[in-house]
Amino acid sequence: MAIARRIFPLIVTALLAACSTVITKSDKRWGVKYSGTKCAVSRTKQIYKQTKFGAAVETLDVVVSAAADTLLLPADSLMHAATTYANPCPE
Repeated sequence: MAIARRIFPLIVTALLAACSTVITKSDKRWGVKYSGTKCAVSRTKQIYKQTKFGAAVETLDVVVSAAADTLLLPADSLMHAATTYANPCPE
């Protein structure tokens, strides 16, 4: 039971940290390879200018988004992106 109490917050954090991939894919950015990772890196750079701690937490998003984008790479490769996006993150 003690192990579950330690692992549960890590699982929740990992699920919430992958939000960049979820955000970009829900904005119909299928076909754009590693769109979530690009968005997470962009957000990390913006947050780093404000606070170093926030950037450290956001770095977890980069790692988990990279893993999620790698799992979604076959789907992105099969689809063709109809639009080129200047901003990696949806507005």
